[in-house]
Amino acid sequence: IIVTPFGVNINIFCPKKVNSIFGPDDFVIGTIKTLEKNYGLEYLIKAFHLIKEKYSEKRLKLILVGKGSEKSSLENLVRKLGIQDDTVFTGFIDSTFIPEYHNMIHINVIPSINESFGVSAVEAMACGKPVIASNIGGLKEIIENGITGILVEKQNPNAIAEALDKLINDPILREKLGQAARNKVINDYNWTNSLHQMISIYNSIK
Repeated sequence: IIVTPFGVNINIFCPKKVNSIFGPDDFVIGTIKTLEKNYGLEYLIKAFHLIKEKYSEKRLKLILVGKGSEKSSLENLVRKLGIQDDTVFTGFIDSTFIPEYHNMIHINVIPSINESFGVSAVEAMACGKPVIASNIGGLKEIIENGITGILVEKQNPNAIAEALDKLINDPILREKLGQAARNKVINDYNWTNSLHQMISIYNSIK
């Protein structure tokens, strides 16, 4: 058995300036995931509420990019917590715009309950973004805690909020984690390298 790693195009998923839907003084926390129960987005919303309460003076914003069956339930939770003015649900976006949205986000959070790999995490990392993710499945293989991101206990909004607190207040750490994350993707999840590896395997069994 030969395992070839998942790859992303590091020339498309890369740090770049984009026309953000947010203001220049906004600090954006978010994720790009299907709005389904499995991805634990309610815990991100609750964590955002906690951090928003602590730093009411900061222009903190939350963005959830994607569609799914949990949209109405998540929108209701946002209204119940009173953070609807600072939360954006984009709905479906075309895949060509995903790198743009990754670059609007300062901290990417992947609060999954179950995750086989974590494509969105790799894409965010390729864009040089620090990632907070559940310590489960493929996410703990992609992210080295404290080096290429921060791993937290799943279904724990307090743990997510604590990690957010740390990154919001330490721009140097955000930059350090983001750069290490991109280097990790360049070394281990570069689509070009993955493609050449697959071609080599196919050629070897002719």
